[in-house]
Amino acid sequence: MYLIGDFFVQVSLENTGGRWTALARFSRKFDYLLHGDVSSVVCSAPVSGVDRWHAEQAALVWARTVVESRASHLESLLVESAAARH
Repeated sequence: MYLIGDFFVQVSLENTGGRWTALARFSRKFDYLLHGDVSSVVCSAPVSGVDRWHAEQAALVWARTVVESRASHLESLLVESAAARH
C-alpha cells in the first residue's frame, strides 16, 4: 500500500498471457485513523510493462496523476461507496 496525498493506493497486478493488468484501490488516509469502516474505490489502471516491477511503477504513476488531478472526483466516489454500504 502506498500513500499518495490524502489517499492510500493498493495496486493489484495480474499477468494474463504475457500482458500485465492492474487494479488500483483508493481509500482515504483519514478513514484509517477513525478505526471504523474504510471506503474504497477500485479502478482499472492502464499499464504497460515488460515485468511486474515496471507494471507496478506505471500503475503508481497513473494513480499519482489521478490523485493530483481528480482528488475531488475520488472523494465523491468514496462518499457514494460508503453510502451504498449503509
